[in-house]
Amino acid sequence: MTNKYLLLLPSVLSAILYGGIAYYVNSEHGRHAALIAGFTQAVASAVVTLSAAFLMTWMFAWPAQPRLKFLSSSLGSGVIVLSVFVVIHTIMVTPNVMATILPGLIIGTSYFLLFSLALYKQRL
Repeated sequence: MTNKYLLLLPSVLSAILYGGIAYYVNSEHGRHAALIAGFTQAVASAVVTLSAAFLMTWMFAWPAQPRLKFLSSSLGSGVIVLSVFVVIHTIMVTPNVMATILPGLIIGTSYFLLFSLALYKQRL
């Protein structure tokens, strides 16, 4: 398996996992609503998984103070991603927006904190 496939694997897995969860938590609203929510979450999760490290690194570079770098990278990036998910699901009229994004939010928060901490320790 080449490196480009290894880079895509987490995105594909997140699309399948979070898209499936979105379909499940919205299935009580009918198949059509569940499919739209699942597809929306799958695409958004894949894109965020591919771009999250870039976003956090970019946000880390802005402030001058190390603590602000960490906060910008972890919390700033997390708020941006959360906002994007809420807006996209609102536009797509996902019935259970919070239940749809909550699993990714829980895991994503841990990832954003740990990645930002690694950046912080690397730059000390």
